[in-house]
Amino acid sequence: MRSGSKCKLLSIALPAKVFGPGNTAYKASIASYWAQQGIKSQPRCVVSALKVSDISTIHRVISSRKAGNDFPCKLAIRSVGHGVYGSSNEGDGITVDISAMNSISVNDARNLTSIGPGAKCEDVYLKLDTIGLGVLASVEQHSDLFVALRGGSNNCGVITRVDIRTFEQGEIWAKQHLNVFYNFIANPKYDPYAFVIQSFGVNNDLEAAVRNSYAYTKPETSPSVIQELSDIDSLFDTTRTLNLANFTIEMASSSPPGLRQIIATTAYIANLDMLEASYEIFDASVAYLSHMPGLQYSWSNQGIPPSITSKTRVLGGNVLNLDPVDGTLILCLITATWNTTADDDTVTKVIQDVIRTVDATSKAKGVFHSFMYLNHVAEWRLDMLIAMSREYDLHGTLQKVVPGGFKLP
Repeated sequence: MRSGSKCKLLSIALPAKVFGPGNTAYKASIASYWAQQGIKSQPRCVVSALKVSDISTIHRVISSRKAGNDFPCKLAIRSVGHGVYGSSNEGDGITVDISAMNSISVNDARNLTSIGPGAKCEDVYLKLDTIGLGVLASVEQHSDLFVALRGGSNNCGVITRVDIRTFEQGEIWAKQHLNVFYNFIANPKYDPYAFVIQSFGVNNDLEAAVRNSYAYTKPETSPSVIQELSDIDSLFDTTRTLNLANFTIEMASSSPPGLRQIIATTAYIANLDMLEASYEIFDASVAYLSHMPGLQYSWSNQGIPPSITSKTRVLGGNVLNLDPVDGTLILCLITATWNTTADDDTVTKVIQDVIRTVDATSKAKGVFHSFMYLNHVAEWRLDMLIAMSREYDLHGTLQKVVPGGFKLP
């Protein structure tokens, strides 16, 4: 039984929620992808899941098979935002769209917010800003699965709601600037109310810029912890006090949807020599891409201090090999957008080479760290993830029919 037959079975099980090519709802779902590559994939049908029971029904229909036969079709699951295009749409398969599960509700005590997977960060902040709250990220029920899902990608289940602890939050002080990063993230007295993302960018006209996007989550003008950044001359200055929703919208404006996109990450233990080396590796790669129409190419650094990684211990830990004993990490993000499919392979190869070279260099300098964001999990936690997958997804449906990301053996 192939994807077309499964679409028919799903349309019987979920009437008015299964759409084929040519249908308005189908077209709207496909057109809403952030990366253009996702738009190009044309599944046999799109299933719009509106509630948890819909997900259970989809899993039951997709998992049904004759004894001894492998799974007959591919299944992709997507919500909103920067979903990885390799796993969020499936040409000639079935795509489950959970973007309509976008509810945001705050409990009476104002200390817990329940968020549907279809809600964007800006939607959450817009809701919480109106009542003066911010967010932190259940360990009480199925605590083992809770840990596995925090970094386990799409191997162990489909998340249908996220409960996030909230706290009182007013406006924040934020600015986009140039230069100075290492002194900030390596400060032994790191201020948990402050953060900086440093980016180096270039386009196909070889116009280059360095940008530091930073914020302080207290409405204090020019906090001392960011003074070194404030003292540097800048090409533009957007310093002001604003709420989290507007800050999120401003940050997102630099990566609009509908373009050909690729993102890759790596990480290493904070080290100034390595920080400089990673930039030089990125800078050397520009020559291989600068001729491409519509190119926007950037390398970003963000610190992950122990004050952040220590919080996961309280909530049961994680499967991403993040431990405060390693000290501050630098998370690196390389992104590219471009216009034509003819350049896809070249962009992918260049970015792969950059990441591999950065990893080899950090290993040589003794500062390599295995954390590589969502799609890569440290080997020492794979046994736990395998156990969780076998307990909660008995037939391994999510490994066998959902594309993209890493897969458990």
